[in-house]
Amino acid sequence: GVKYELAKFGHVGRVAQEWWGLFTSKASGFKTIQDIQKAAKPIRLSGVDPSTQTGVSSALFLEALGLKGRMVVGYKGSPEMMLALIAGREIDGFIVSLPVSEPYLKAGQVYMPAQMGSKRCPRYPAIPTLLETPGLSADGKKMLELLTLLAESGRIIVAPPGTPQPRLAYLEKALMAS
Repeated sequence: GVKYELAKFGHVGRVAQEWWGLFTSKASGFKTIQDIQKAAKPIRLSGVDPSTQTGVSSALFLEALGLKGRMVVGYKGSPEMMLALIAGREIDGFIVSLPVSEPYLKAGQVYMPAQMGSKRCPRYPAIPTLLETPGLSADGKKMLELLTLLAESGRIIVAPPGTPQPRLAYLEKALMAS
C-alpha cells in the first residue's frame, strides 16, 4: 500500500544479477511453453503479492501470452512458493531466480519451460527464453521485453529521494568497496 515513485530515488548500485525462469510443477504437466499455451485449464501462478517481482513477472507473463490464468498470492517468500509448487495442489508455476529453484530443477522436482532474459543461461542452453515464444503479438513481445528488463536489472540498492549527489557517490563507492 505504500506509494512511491522509484524514478525519484537515487541509484546506488546493483548487488546481484541472477538468471530467472518460469518454473512449473510436475503435477501441472506443463513441461514447455507450448504445453501452457495449449492448456484447457487456467494456469495458476504465484507471487508474494501482486506488487513484488514474482507477482509482476507472473502477471506480465499471463498477459503477454494471452493466457487464461489466475494469481495465487499470500506466500511469505520463494521457499514457501517452491514447496507449494512441488506439492502441485495450489499452484502450477511461478517465476523466480535460478539460485532459488536450481536445486529442485536438478532433482527433477520441477520443470523450467522457459528462461527470462535476452539470452539463454549457459547452464541450460536447450531451454528457450520467453522472448523466443512463437506467435507473440507485438504487445505481447513488448511485455516480455519489459519482463526481461526486470529480470536482468538484478537487485538494486537505492537511496531516498533528494539524496545529494556527493552522498550518492559516497554510497556507490562504499558499495563497490564492499
